[in-house]
Amino acid sequence: MWLHILIALFAHPLKMIVASNALCPAGCSCPSETVECTKLGLVRAPASIPRHVRVLNMDDNSLHDLESVSFRWFPYLQQLSLQRNRIERIDEHSFAQIDGLRRLYLTENNIGVVSRRAFRRLLRLRHLYLGWNHISHLHSDTFSHLSRLKIVHLNNNNICTVTEGLFAGLTNLESLTLSHNCLSELPDGTFRDLGSLHTLLLHSNNLQYVQPGAFRGLQSVTSLNLSNNSVTNVTSDMLEGLPSLQVLEFRNNRISFIHPEAFGAALNLTYLFLDFNRLKRPPVFAHPHPGLRFLSLPGNEIEQIPDVTFRNAPEIHTLLLGRNKLGRVPTEGLTVMTKLVVLNLSENPILELREHSFKGLENLRLLSLRDCLIRTVSGQAFSGLNQIMGVFLNGNRIVKLPSGIFSNLPSIFSINLNGNLLRHIETGAFGNHSASLRRLFLQNNRLQRVPKRGLGMMPNLKDLYLDYNPIRSIGYSSFAQLPNLRILGLRSCNLSRLHDAAFEGLGKLRQLDLRVNNLRNLPYTIFTDRSSELVVELDQNPWTCDCGMLGFHQWLKTVQRFYREIVCVFPQRLQGAKLASLDSNSLNCSSDVSLLSVTERTDVLPHNPDDWETDFEFTTVTNMDAQKVTNN
Repeated sequence: MWLHILIALFAHPLKMIVASNALCPAGCSCPSETVECTKLGLVRAPASIPRHVRVLNMDDNSLHDLESVSFRWFPYLQQLSLQRNRIERIDEHSFAQIDGLRRLYLTENNIGVVSRRAFRRLLRLRHLYLGWNHISHLHSDTFSHLSRLKIVHLNNNNICTVTEGLFAGLTNLESLTLSHNCLSELPDGTFRDLGSLHTLLLHSNNLQYVQPGAFRGLQSVTSLNLSNNSVTNVTSDMLEGLPSLQVLEFRNNRISFIHPEAFGAALNLTYLFLDFNRLKRPPVFAHPHPGLRFLSLPGNEIEQIPDVTFRNAPEIHTLLLGRNKLGRVPTEGLTVMTKLVVLNLSENPILELREHSFKGLENLRLLSLRDCLIRTVSGQAFSGLNQIMGVFLNGNRIVKLPSGIFSNLPSIFSINLNGNLLRHIETGAFGNHSASLRRLFLQNNRLQRVPKRGLGMMPNLKDLYLDYNPIRSIGYSSFAQLPNLRILGLRSCNLSRLHDAAFEGLGKLRQLDLRVNNLRNLPYTIFTDRSSELVVELDQNPWTCDCGMLGFHQWLKTVQRFYREIVCVFPQRLQGAKLASLDSNSLNCSSDVSLLSVTERTDVLPHNPDDWETDFEFTTVTNMDAQKVTNN
């Protein structure tokens, strides 16, 4: 038995030592094989750190130099973190005593000087983090002994030139970050020995030119980020040496020309980002790129898309062309994109959608035409889009929806028409029986009435938003053709009148928004047959708390369905009072005859259901009549 105990002591000395709180420095924590001494304002390392520590964290202190930490006492140390201190230099002997170190974190210090032999003893180092410092120069042999390095972060420094041979011998390096420096060029052979590199981040520098051969030797790189630089042209040989490249980011440069052969060496390219450049046309692919799936081009100056543009990239499923200068939908250029699933044409000066605008895009699922200048739309604009699920037309200038425009979209799930100038929706615009549509956004338009005929029969519609339309009244059974509606938005519509059967047939309604309207009172039966799960928002209306609210007041006390309390505005004596807190005697009228409620005049109901919302009259009753309503 004693033999087993001795073996355990020698095999796991730290677990026996660090576990003792008596050996943990004051203010620090020492879980398992770790010592955490963070945010203590330390200017030098504590003297009582256990000798057998493996992970030492002294982040967020005030350490000025590494001489204040005597690493010779930590022969078992594998991870050292000194982030967010005030260290200014790394000298030749700074880490000489901890040759077993695997990970070194020196991010966010004031390091400006790195000795050429600073890391020469760290032969087992795997991860080195030197980002967010003031390093401007690294000697060619700074990393010469670190053949096991896998990750190096040099981002957010002042490195303007990569010293020749700096990365020589780093054959196991997998990720290199040089972003947010001041690199202006990449010479030939800069990364020659990095055959295992997968990720290279060079974004946010001053790169204007990349010499042919700069990426030679990077046969394993799958992701390259060159965004936020000053590159103007992508030449035919710039990307030479990147046969495994899958993700290329060239955002926010000054690119105005891309050679047709530019991506010839990157035949495995899958994601290409060219956002916010100066391209007048999309890149043409001289060679087949069957693997290209995602092409992002927003924020350029593209005016047209020639027919040949995408012939060698037939598998693209996402094409982003927002914020360009397209004056019309480039139907001819897109026809070959039969695999396209997502198309974004938002923020282009497109004035109209002609018939068959999206011919050939039979697999399209999402289409965005947000914030264009569209005024007119053909009834056949979306014909052939049998797989389309979402159409975004918000922020345009559409005045009228023609009949049939959305009638032949069997998979449509959501349509967004928010922020247009819609005054009229023709009968049949959504078809006679749209079974697939679930969400419809019609806010911020100019509809003066609920477009009952225009909406047609939508048996599966769940969400309808009519907020911010000048709808003054809602008539009898205005939403009966929407039996599965769950959310109805009528906020800020200037509503002043609601028929007591306005929401007839909405047995599954769960959320009703009537905030910020001009409602003074409510028919007491308006919500009585609704589901107990219905939540109604009624605040910010000029509620008149008089005898006209007696019936509603009594019913209100039996439910808990309102997000906010109804607050009285009139009469003046009750201004600011909460309706639910008042007793029935407070809700009297100042005279025998008062404005009480909105009721249906059944003897003159019009035959046209679309006119019901305009056919109301205010009726007067005595206090005695009001009490009868309450008792009933």
